Amino acid sequence: MTLYPEILKVLRILLEKSDNTHWANWITQDIEEWNRSKSTKHHLSAYGGMGSINDLWVGGNDIKGSWKNEIFDHSKSLAYALAQRKGMGGSELVGISPNRHRAVIQGWRCLECGYGEVSKVEIESYIANKFVPILLRQKIESGDVCKIVNISELTIEEQVVEHRRKVISAVEKSEIRLIERADKWMQPCPNCDSDNTAVYRWNFNENSDLGEITPSSDNLKLKTEKKTLHNNKYWTLGRWFKFWK
Repeated sequence: MTLYPEILKVLRILLEKSDNTHWANWITQDIEEWNRSKSTKHHLSAYGGMGSINDLWVGGNDIKGSWKNEIFDHSKSLAYALAQRKGMGGSELVGISPNRHRAVIQGWRCLECGYGEVSKVEIESYIANKFVPILLRQKIESGDVCKIVNISELTIEEQVVEHRRKVISAVEKSEIRLIERADKWMQPCPNCDSDNTAVYRWNFNENSDLGEITPSSDNLKLKTEKKTLHNNKYWTLGRWFKFWK
């Protein structure tokens, strides 16, 4: 199996499912040119500059969308690497995610009181970022590369399910409040009503026995080291005391 036309088919499937007709047709032409003359020139012209294929998203702000975007970005990077090599290469060209910011767990934090939130969608983005390259290599090596778009199957892979369980457990044991999704800026803070809130990132240390969530080094500084527990009992109690001050 020659990988280059197969990974183009993955891109086309994702583009068609997201109604990106222009780019789906573009990839169809790439496949036709490869079949006709083994040329990758047309595909390479899709990258670079405003309005290029680099700017595309194929998934929405939900769990499946997180996987779609990660698969698309990895497949796109692989297709570009193969095109540069005139179609030569295999699973060894699957690299780390082109989206480094998704290698951490992103949420919101109040810089005044320390209250933090992370959504399940953001956790899934982190998990997809970690596992898509692993699963993509496996699909390539088994000759089933187009099955990488079967997201419902990917999300219930044993290794994915276990890692998700560890991450969610670590979040729940920390001071971070787990929410379903975050559609807007967390402002004001649900805990202290301050508008001094910011995007915040955490690392997941999977090498510890139970898993551990720690702030990344590039965050804005908190004004206080006080921890605000996510537990609803403490959160409600804190709100009650603030009301009666």
